[in-house]
Amino acid sequence: MEPSSAAAAAAALAAALAAAAAAASPAARAAVALCVLLALALARRGRVALGSPPPPAGVPLGPAALPLLGHGLAVLRQRRRFLHWLAEASAAHPGGWALSLPFQPLYIVTTAPAAVRHVLVSNFEGYEKGAPMRERLGALLGGGIFVADGAAWHWQRKAAASIFSVADFRRYVSHVFAEKAARLEARLAPAAASGQPVDVAAALFAFTLDAFCAAAFGADPGALDGGGGGGGGGAAPFAAAFDAAQGTADARFWWPAWRLVEAVTGRGASFLPQTAGGGGFVR
Repeated sequence: MEPSSAAAAAAALAAALAAAAAAASPAARAAVALCVLLALALARRGRVALGSPPPPAGVPLGPAALPLLGHGLAVLRQRRRFLHWLAEASAAHPGGWALSLPFQPLYIVTTAPAAVRHVLVSNFEGYEKGAPMRERLGALLGGGIFVADGAAWHWQRKAAASIFSVADFRRYVSHVFAEKAARLEARLAPAAASGQPVDVAAALFAFTLDAFCAAAFGADPGALDGGGGGGGGGAAPFAAAFDAAQGTADARFWWPAWRLVEAVTGRGASFLPQTAGGGGFVR
């Protein structure tokens, strides 16, 4: 915690104690007690979010962190340009920085090549995805490669690698992507001819989903046959369900008590039906 913040917290605590001695009514004493608790929390936590662990020694908190809230308010403000904000903060802290959110694990953000190589190559086994990742993504991805650790990850990595071998790519995968690209072109052609605005993100999402599912699973969810991005009709059921499920899973990384939020809003209860809503495509 910065010295100026600690001094301010100590001054607030002293003022609260002085006021407590002179307080006459129960309401005033309750207010003073609240001030004391708040001052103690500020002195202890600094700008680290409540319910989040402090950063390791030598790792600074990123910009715009607030007492008790950490980066919670900053993330809400930057939702529309979150990746840009991360890049700007990383440029200001090239050695890495800590992202602190209320009641969430501490996130360490780094773009330093040596650090990235250390995590992904030289000490890969020392950095597991762990329980927090499985809790947030398990309902959507099961025990797949994106949430697996250790021996399970190695087994799935070998299985996935076999799909994209050079021989298989030449024999099958390249043809799948070429066929989906032709369908994407056909979907966008009417909009290009008429000058109709196109949702490029939706079109590329549909292309990626159809191409990968066909290459990896031999099944076609039909996202390119749906609407948006210059197509007709509504989105394919599986594509819409998968997109909604991704939104639910993503929110679990940012919302402070996401379990409570899902229980109150019902969003968590609909998570599994969302992923199973594509006409039996996912089970």
